[in-house]
Amino acid sequence: MRLYVMASFLSVLTTPLAATGALTVYEGFSEYADGDAILNVSGGTGFVNTWQPGNTLLGGAGVPSSDSVQLVPSSLAYTDTDGSRLQTAGGSLFLTGQYGSTKIARTYDQSALPHPAPPQLGESTYISFLARRSGAAADPNDPIYGGNYPWGDNLYPRVAGVNMYSNDNGDQVPLLIGNLSNVDQDVWRLSGQDLDDQSNAPIIDQPFGEGSNTYLVVFRIDHAAGDGDGDQIHMYLDPLLESEGQNTPSLVANWEKDDDPLYLPGDWLAVQVGDDSGNRPYSEFTFDEYRIGSTWEDVTPFTAIPEPTSLMLLGLSGLAVVVCHRRN
Repeated sequence: MRLYVMASFLSVLTTPLAATGALTVYEGFSEYADGDAILNVSGGTGFVNTWQPGNTLLGGAGVPSSDSVQLVPSSLAYTDTDGSRLQTAGGSLFLTGQYGSTKIARTYDQSALPHPAPPQLGESTYISFLARRSGAAADPNDPIYGGNYPWGDNLYPRVAGVNMYSNDNGDQVPLLIGNLSNVDQDVWRLSGQDLDDQSNAPIIDQPFGEGSNTYLVVFRIDHAAGDGDGDQIHMYLDPLLESEGQNTPSLVANWEKDDDPLYLPGDWLAVQVGDDSGNRPYSEFTFDEYRIGSTWEDVTPFTAIPEPTSLMLLGLSGLAVVVCHRRN
């Protein structure tokens, strides 16, 4: 009995804290068999099709080699500064530009999104994902640059990131979360032609490529009167998981055009990396745990990790239980 009580106490300390709303779109890359190619294989929820080469749905880059897109058997991991760990399912997606610029995409099932389209004033949509930008850094002293390295302090001058595409009467309207090619700062940024003039490419003073770190990105899109014009995007980078109120947005941007970045028929999710053209090292990108829901809790499910003092007390309690058990 005493051993059972100790085990139950440990279970309480590490019990996952469940979401309270409705997770409507999810891709954790855990449903694919070992060795599966990701293209044209069913997995995830909330999409109308499988992952496709980007040029099939969007034009531009596709999948130049079977090695350009790879399923990885382990998940990316994120633990916040309070010790809470994001729940993951196992598996992640890796893209490399080694064989050429690469993009894959799939289309949302509009009926699976948190709000009926068009969303109304006062409604919000939450999005989260894990990401890691990797790949070789450029060497500014390489003779190939002739003593004039053109990209400032950015040693990772090739595009990588996640795109949300809107289909605005046939026009593709991308919103990139990551970093662009040929910019002089290695930082996280938003980039979209429909962001307003004051936030055309807002940045977060956090390295994007340097260190090959894993980051958690969380978005809240506050919707305007149904058409996208006036939507406001709040982006959190590496937030505390327990509640949104613990965090301050890393950046806020305004969407100014009449094409909502998520709720138009034919909207796509895409992941992309760039090749090594123009004397720029190719980029690599790992993507995981993509979630869309109607609340913060939907997209940040976590497991609370016991503090060291709790573990110490648990260990002493366990020792006492074992001693008592042996005496009895």
